Amino acid sequence: MQKPTLGEPAPRRFPSSPAWVDLAIARRATGDDQSARSFAFARWVLMPPRPVLVALLALAVLPPFVAQARGSVIGSYTMFHSLSRYHVELAVVVEGQERRVEMRSVAPHLSPEARTIVVPAGGRAVGADQVEVVAASLPDLARLLCALHPGAERARAGLSRDPFDATRVSESSAEVACRNAR
Repeated sequence: MQKPTLGEPAPRRFPSSPAWVDLAIARRATGDDQSARSFAFARWVLMPPRPVLVALLALAVLPPFVAQARGSVIGSYTMFHSLSRYHVELAVVVEGQERRVEMRSVAPHLSPEARTIVVPAGGRAVGADQVEVVAASLPDLARLLCALHPGAERARAGLSRDPFDATRVSESSAEVACRNAR
């Protein structure tokens, strides 16, 4: 390619330039019409026209929004749709009276993985998947309370869920009769 003279502007190629501009630049640079056409075609293959790019972008971005608007969970942006606050209460019944058990007294007897999920639930924890894990482990927590308190007649583990949209507060609990009750 020849350098432009002093009064002539340098040829510019912008991504949005029409194909005939690229063809003219290639003809000027090479002097050969066949290589100029192949250059212009190669540029079009490498950089498709703007409407094609917009259509591909819409094809990639719009389906999740459409799925969510239709109420579908599959393919929509609902990864954190069930975030909620949750709280676990532990209690044992000893000699007919219910005594509350602090979560930190149970923590040393939990695995490190369980500790990261269950111990924050002693206060007000926030999560989506953690709530389901804690709800499934309520009977195990109640059995652990029986093992930790030998004089207990019953043990209870309760879970209260409070979604952020404040539409419904749900509570679930598991109560286990301790075997070593006298």
